[in-house]
Amino acid sequence: MVQDLSAGNAAGSDRVPDGAFPLSAAQRGMWFAQQALGDVPVTIAQYIEVDGDLDLDMLTAASVMAGKEFGSGYLRILDVDGMPYQMVDRSIDDTIRLRDFRGETDPAAAAMDWMRREYSAPVDLLNSRLVALWLLRLDEHRWFWFSRIHHVALDGYGAMAMITRIAEIYTAMAAGEEIPPAKALDVETVFEDEAKYRDSTRFEKDREYWLTRTADLPAPVSLAGRTAPVGSHARIVSAALPPALSEAADAAVDALQTAQAPLVVAAFAAYLARMTDTEDVVVARDGTWIYLETVNVNARAWLSEISSQVFG
Repeated sequence: MVQDLSAGNAAGSDRVPDGAFPLSAAQRGMWFAQQALGDVPVTIAQYIEVDGDLDLDMLTAASVMAGKEFGSGYLRILDVDGMPYQMVDRSIDDTIRLRDFRGETDPAAAAMDWMRREYSAPVDLLNSRLVALWLLRLDEHRWFWFSRIHHVALDGYGAMAMITRIAEIYTAMAAGEEIPPAKALDVETVFEDEAKYRDSTRFEKDREYWLTRTADLPAPVSLAGRTAPVGSHARIVSAALPPALSEAADAAVDALQTAQAPLVVAAFAAYLARMTDTEDVVVARDGTWIYLETVNVNARAWLSEISSQVFG
């Protein structure tokens, strides 16, 4: 069941409702991106396969607790004279919905098809649940724990952090142990911290630096050579890395004292540079331009070192 939040969501022009506060800069970017994309939802969708028994009531309780800690689980968007605001609304339905696929010929395939349709469906930012969880039952002891989260409520890191926190709470509850204290900041505190930063001299210095740094960005490079409209279905192609390449990547992470994500970005930039015969690589991720100036001797050496360690 999804609670109808339509009444009062388009707030009057006389004042901002009590408890509402503006979106952060990143959230505003996602808000306007969603307006531009129309029915193509900017969502984060993920599932975790669970083999074993699950206590739905306990998982719901853990989700409620984590949702309240983050605040994002109860996030509601309002429109005030065309400008988006947000508030934490504890009255939003927090039920984890259950769907049973045990009667299907291929339960896993049917669940996969259902998840694709769900995360591809349009999301009404003013009236839809922004964070929604389901348990998909495949057989007596096999489940998909599925989440669909709009990007205006959480980014990818935040979404994983919340799911991890729910699992941590559930595990403690199931073991009868004390629940570890929360580490994440709630959405209101995050906004307050950003507001302080934007009023600081550090923000002005950072802004001036990045305006100068990105004033003359080269054109983005691509292997496709053409563009196409954004679709609601992501095309996913995956395969396991050969053992030697996986070991080389792990060794590069240790040797360069970095993490896997920046290593992969840098390695992909080096790959793009080689494939497009360019030295300055600009790529876009979630609407953010990433610029790697490989013409710089140190940067080129660093990327070359990564490439040689990962690709040989």
